[in-house]
Amino acid sequence: QDCADHRNKASFVLMEPEPKRARTAPGASNPAASTTPAVSVPAASEIVDLDIGGTRFRTSRATLRKSSFFAALLEHEGMEGGRTAEGAIFIDRCPTLFKDILEYLRTDLAPCVREGSMEADRFRSEFEFFGLDPEQIETWSEQIITARYHWTNFREDGVTPAIQRNLDDGWRVKKITSAGNGGDDDGTLVCSCILEMS
Repeated sequence: QDCADHRNKASFVLMEPEPKRARTAPGASNPAASTTPAVSVPAASEIVDLDIGGTRFRTSRATLRKSSFFAALLEHEGMEGGRTAEGAIFIDRCPTLFKDILEYLRTDLAPCVREGSMEADRFRSEFEFFGLDPEQIETWSEQIITARYHWTNFREDGVTPAIQRNLDDGWRVKKITSAGNGGDDDGTLVCSCILEMS
């Protein structure tokens, strides 16, 4: 079969990150004015203990003030709301999501989630609750395209126009995995083909 010409079914999974946006640091109105802060150890009075949904977090007041929610909370000493027996400020929100929100406040690196997923909706809700811009959340998209791939000597020698348009737009083949014999009369192989944007 070295010289046989096979037409294989391929399922193309396209994963494309959205175009990168200029990030706005949390709490900053002008991204260009943002500067990298000098590394320093906060004084004991600047350390804040949080209890988010039963999970403990420790951070600094400077970090929390990047969120309008925490800025308002810390502005009025003694009015932070409920505290635990250990003195941590208690906030009844999801600790798993808050871990990434706190990381965003510390580093300006927003969570990256699949567009349209439940996880994306949950992060947007949490960003809004804590007074952050949900547009800063990074998202990626996924498409699945099924088409016929043409092979000669088990090497690709042509693609359909639908696939070629994606290749012309910058997609590249990341991996092709054979899934065994297909059900066509010509004895084609069914392949799973993953494409990604470079």
